[in-house]
Amino acid sequence: MDVLIFFQKEILQIFVGKIYVLMILIVTAVFPPEPVVSAILSRDLAETLSSIGQVVVISPKPTRPFGFIFSEIHNIETIYKHNVLESYTNSKSSIFGRIAESYSFGKSTTAYISDYHDVIKVVYVNTWPLLTATITITN
Repeated sequence: MDVLIFFQKEILQIFVGKIYVLMILIVTAVFPPEPVVSAILSRDLAETLSSIGQVVVISPKPTRPFGFIFSEIHNIETIYKHNVLESYTNSKSSIFGRIAESYSFGKSTTAYISDYHDVIKVVYVNTWPLLTATITITN
């Protein structure tokens, strides 16, 4: 598996004019229906990158912002696949809760990558900067 960490514009420049059959994995700490800018950015990136390869998005269940009530999530037809991983979530702003959340999502992400490492070619990581990215990249 080739793991690249890059900015969004750079990946578009890498693949312009070339045809690749690959799986792009987007690891994101927030994703719609969460009304958070980072969630919308991840969705837009998934939609854009779907034009050059198979895109899979993994995220924890939606919990932000605190107090926001999410109705049952319905599978919306998209050009990418979205998998909600089982992991501990904490919508309140507490350091210990956020550390546990980051650690749990990092472990779930590592397990997912281990299961699909043979087909993943690119990983884009948009997570909380505590433990998720560290656990995902170092394992």
